[in-house]
Amino acid sequence: LCVASYFIKQWFMRLVKNNGLASLFSVFVLLLLIIVPLFFVIHRGALSLLNIDWLAAQTLYQSANDKISYILSHLPFDINLGLPNNENLLSKFSLSSIASNATNIASYIIKESINFLIDICFIMVFLFVFFYYGGRIYKYLERILPFGRGQVALVAGEINGVLRVVFFSTILNVCLQGVAFGVCAYFFGLD
Repeated sequence: LCVASYFIKQWFMRLVKNNGLASLFSVFVLLLLIIVPLFFVIHRGALSLLNIDWLAAQTLYQSANDKISYILSHLPFDINLGLPNNENLLSKFSLSSIASNATNIASYIIKESINFLIDICFIMVFLFVFFYYGGRIYKYLERILPFGRGQVALVAGEINGVLRVVFFSTILNVCLQGVAFGVCAYFFGLD
């Protein structure tokens, strides 16, 4: 991440002429680029879950259950799922069991989200350190490697180019998937 986005730090370095501030601004830009959209999605998802009309969900669940039962009862063949006689597979499910499972999943997601936040904090700290000392590390490696400075610069340029292509193509891919989802949601009448 540092190598692929080091040009951001160089741009800030030309602007502020302070290594610490340029490194801090670079980390902040990457934080805005990656983390803020993620928190927006989490926030919108939480708001959507809080605004669920449970009576309408119960009606929708019962309607779907009735339709599936109707379709299964009119199939020209018998489906044997290993259940005792006269027991319906759909009777094993209820809205309360689905809500209970959803609550368990939500608590797991919240627990893992805390670990994710801790990991992001570590990544941002190390990213700042690598931005701050990146030039010195590069010069040190340039001195100790048994190659000429031109060869080291050529290899470093190639590595930088490949990592930058991977980084930006990933960001472009995420943006295009988001646009595609937005178009599909619009056509299905979703907000």
